[in-house]
Amino acid sequence: MKFFSWNKIQTVPWTNSVYDFPGVYAIYDQCGDLVYIGSSMNLHRRLSRYAARHSPDWSLKVRYTKFVGEWSFREIRLIKRLKPLLNTQNFEKVRI
Repeated sequence: MKFFSWNKIQTVPWTNSVYDFPGVYAIYDQCGDLVYIGSSMNLHRRLSRYAARHSPDWSLKVRYTKFVGEWSFREIRLIKRLKPLLNTQNFEKVRI
């Protein structure tokens, strides 16, 4: 059994990108490198905040999944396993 799988992989303008549901998301740079993993109770609102800092035609590769079960542990486990560049919190001390 997989511990986690992404439901969507998209590279689209933000107006069409994600829906208003809770989930865990991953952001990749233009080279395809993972730079950040986060979670939100409203993915559209959270990712729109990132998009607001960029030009209107900005697009980014985003993966996301709806929350099922204990999402905070999933986020921490993904950060520990994948070590994204911009996640700076120290999760090494967190036992799961």
